[in-house]
Amino acid sequence: MKNLPKVLMISVAVGIFGYGFGIYFNMAPPVMAGGMASLTLLYGILLIKKHRPTKEKGFFRNVGTKIPIILVLGVIIWFTAGHYGFPFWWQVEFVAFALVGLFFFIILDLKTMKVEKGEGHSIRRLIGTYALGSLLYITITAQLPQFSPEIE
Repeated sequence: MKNLPKVLMISVAVGIFGYGFGIYFNMAPPVMAGGMASLTLLYGILLIKKHRPTKEKGFFRNVGTKIPIILVLGVIIWFTAGHYGFPFWWQVEFVAFALVGLFFFIILDLKTMKVEKGEGHSIRRLIGTYALGSLLYITITAQLPQFSPEIE
């Protein structure tokens, strides 16, 4: 934890930036500053924390940790969008995007990947990952109501 003072200084700087960002965009400067600073502090602490060697987790353990996180994020997204005056269907869409992200990461956790044998394998895997994410987002979110200027 010898890097903690550095992390704290960076978090304070990000908080100051967040306050200015909040003033410029008229988005609750203290909330913006606190949110950005605390998120930076959390990331900083997680990065300087000593890590144990990784070992493979089971599928249910991976999914079991993701579901409560996405539920909390979904509630936060829902109420934040409502607070800023987004229409009901936009709130549904924002939460749906978060759920699609959950499905994407669950699919990525399904099978343990083997070590790449060369650049070609890495490139195919990278393109496949983006293609899978794009396919999920386009297919699932196409089922949501589309924007209509007459209604909105």
